Amino acid sequence: MADSPLGQNTKKRKFHMDLTTWLSMAVGFCLVVGATVLAVWPRMNHTDMPQPTPDLNQFSTFKPVAATTPRDSVAAAFAARPTLAAPVATPVPAPKATAKPMESAITGMVVPVAGSLGTPYSVQTLVYSTTLSQWMTHNGLDFVAAEGTPVKSALAGTVTAIENHPLMGITVVMSHTGSVETRYAGLQDDITLVVGSTLNAGQTLGRVGATAIGEADAGPHLHFEVWKSGKCLNPADYLPEGQE
Repeated sequence: MADSPLGQNTKKRKFHMDLTTWLSMAVGFCLVVGATVLAVWPRMNHTDMPQPTPDLNQFSTFKPVAATTPRDSVAAAFAARPTLAAPVATPVPAPKATAKPMESAITGMVVPVAGSLGTPYSVQTLVYSTTLSQWMTHNGLDFVAAEGTPVKSALAGTVTAIENHPLMGITVVMSHTGSVETRYAGLQDDITLVVGSTLNAGQTLGRVGATAIGEADAGPHLHFEVWKSGKCLNPADYLPEGQE
């Protein structure tokens, strides 16, 4: 027997009530579970969660490493550092006294003229000539003195040349033992010596003049050079200490 319309309506209402009740219960359960998870989640140690185990067969060179925390890794790295030896101070050597390169044949040299030092010897570094307006070497040592000041032989020897050089003026050249040669330039033109004259060390050979046209801006002075075996030397290396 078919249900009456009233009975059908009653069943429908009951079904709707049961469905609503179940849905409410499901939503309530989900809310409770969600709240519980949110409350517990911050306190969970995620490092304790199981990690997937790698397949060691896929990596022929894979070697298991003991698990360490970052702090343990840093401590292990510091412990593995090589121990460095403390730096040892290197003693600074005391400066050595510079000795003049005395040639055996150049001893007993005297200062050729009483005067003040002018342009120094310089063959490795160019010096500027205000007279010639150019950079050039200076093969000798200049002694500035009043015109007419006596010029002496620096070593005992023989006069080998007397010339009027186009730049250095009246010049006397002397030879000495051991292939040593001295040159005196810028002298006055009243030389009384002749080629072949022999002089002792300290004996007068001429007077300071102003005949060196190539060094005219320096005024009256003696340009003094020392040579050995055809090589130009620094006269200051052979003059007495404190007098060059």
